[in-house]
Amino acid sequence: YFLRSIYGMVVTMIDRLGVTVANSIFRKRWLYFIDKGMCAKAYRDTSSLSVIERQLPNASVRSIRAARKIAIDAEKAFQECKPDFPLDHWHWREVKTETLESKVTGQGSKFGIGLSEEEFQILKERLNWAKKRMEYMSYNRFCLFIGEAVHKRFGHSANIALR
Repeated sequence: YFLRSIYGMVVTMIDRLGVTVANSIFRKRWLYFIDKGMCAKAYRDTSSLSVIERQLPNASVRSIRAARKIAIDAEKAFQECKPDFPLDHWHWREVKTETLESKVTGQGSKFGIGLSEEEFQILKERLNWAKKRMEYMSYNRFCLFIGEAVHKRFGHSANIALR
């Protein structure tokens, strides 16, 4: 156990040293050098609602499924734009706003993101507004725009869930 801890410490030390040298001297943007475990795995697969399905009304379950589909499709669209870390931050990744806008709203786009026609128009307006004002967009801001678009659909659901 002790030797395994020492080994892990040495690997982590070499990894952090390699990342520091690569990022500061060679202007790379690496998160790890050796140990891929340094990348956070923030998302879990929560595709099953079976445990809480029995405790929720059918309308809530349908809302949760619709919201999950929108979130999964939004993440796929964002990831296809090849997000990267901005030069001055390591806290979030960004994509070119123009690329994201064309990926989501362009002709022949395969990402409808599960939105109604009215919601899709609101999202298009938000992305068009953003394209004129910012070169890059984070996933959080993209989700905020989607949230504005679907507010009418899911806004009343929050009130029902609180009762």
